[in-house]
Amino acid sequence: MQITINQKKVTIECSKSSAEEVSADASIFFLEEDSKRINSLAKNIGADLKKEEFNGSFDKSIILPSAGKLRSRYVMMIGLGKKDKITTETMRRAAAIAAKRTVEAKYPKVAINLHGLPEKYTQPVAEGFFLSLYSFDKYKKKREFLLDKITICGEGLQKSIESSIILSESVSFARDLVNTPASDRTPKIFADVARKECKKYNLRFRAIGKNEAGKTGLNAFLAVARGSSHDPFFLILEWNPRAKRKIALVGKGITFDSGGLDIKPADSMLGMHGDVEGAAVVLGTMTAAARSKLPLHIIGIMPLCENMPSGSSYKPGDIIRAYNGKTIEVINTDAEGRVVLADALAYAEKKYKPEAIIDIATLTGACVIALGHEAAGLMGNNEKLMEKISAASSSTDERVWQLPLWDDYRELVKSDVAEVRNTGKERGAAGPITGAAFLEAFVNKTPWAHLDIAGVTLYERNKYYMPRGSTGWGIRLLHRLLSDWK
Repeated sequence: MQITINQKKVTIECSKSSAEEVSADASIFFLEEDSKRINSLAKNIGADLKKEEFNGSFDKSIILPSAGKLRSRYVMMIGLGKKDKITTETMRRAAAIAAKRTVEAKYPKVAINLHGLPEKYTQPVAEGFFLSLYSFDKYKKKREFLLDKITICGEGLQKSIESSIILSESVSFARDLVNTPASDRTPKIFADVARKECKKYNLRFRAIGKNEAGKTGLNAFLAVARGSSHDPFFLILEWNPRAKRKIALVGKGITFDSGGLDIKPADSMLGMHGDVEGAAVVLGTMTAAARSKLPLHIIGIMPLCENMPSGSSYKPGDIIRAYNGKTIEVINTDAEGRVVLADALAYAEKKYKPEAIIDIATLTGACVIALGHEAAGLMGNNEKLMEKISAASSSTDERVWQLPLWDDYRELVKSDVAEVRNTGKERGAAGPITGAAFLEAFVNKTPWAHLDIAGVTLYERNKYYMPRGSTGWGIRLLHRLLSDWK
């Protein structure tokens, strides 16, 4: 097997042997706090390991020379902490520590020992290790070191490792797409990349251009796009269209958000190439679904455009008639994501009649204030659907937190001159919720859920297997949701 990381192919091998028996630069062992295995491993290589040097507490690691006693040159011990505190997320983070130390030490070949660990930890370890190797360095003359071969030692690994490779590659692909500067990733460039991915993985692809979008009635989408010199594209991807059960995914695709005429402050504009994350996550989820051959008809809709100020920009006070006929009063042109999603949601429902619609979007800075960088906001019109998303979230440790969507909040997006307004009446109040209340107006009775991922997509520093920059958050969650769909 192979995995592509940072444009390099790395060999992945599964072995039933112990990592102690595999020829490698380093053998990696995950050890519980105060485990007897720590001293046993140390004695095997003739090391006198003291408790203060390494006792298996979480976030601690040590590398010891094997002194020729093992087939590997070094032994790397990674602490897991107390046995009763270990979770799948513990394993992902521990694997991330191992990956970072591997890169720092520049080991070309490593063996990861999973013997003695529960089978449920295989995929988290592989994901944590693979995802931690990611770096965005395509604009650098010299790429960062990346190892050549990873041997994973244990029983019955194949299926979990294959799944980890698919998901890790999909996440890394989305990260690359989002991290690319906006001038190098216009709506057309994004559409071209999506087209190539669809051809590669046998997905149905359709791109609605500006003229067709006008004839189709995608007026809200086109209103936001008006200020840019780059043409917009409304992408529709499909996997397995013959399947009976249909799920629609909708991803916000603002390839750059200046705020439009309600322009953002300079500091706030710096990361706005990342406003396309929702669309990138939907694209990554679609390719992962195709590679995993999920038995569902999955539709991915990505409205792609820039939100720019110019003489042709849409204006505060404008009233727009959306695809489903509802009118939108524009209060602020920087609340553009929900405007393009209005058409995308209505289109998904009317054209495909799916059993559920899930949208994912970097919608509100207010969600960052509410939940920080630890969880996405979850809202919707159907409790069963939100319970499914929460269950998938628990499995992948991409955390969500449900916020209420009461009638009181719906009142805040009612307009005096149109049917809805694109910001709430009480300035700054319940931002994530009023954003969801606006979106709900463009879904009729279809079960729908909204994920506000503004806080979990762009990190300013590395955090375990989440790198600085785009995280690709949501691909693993949506893939788990779709894989378990009942």
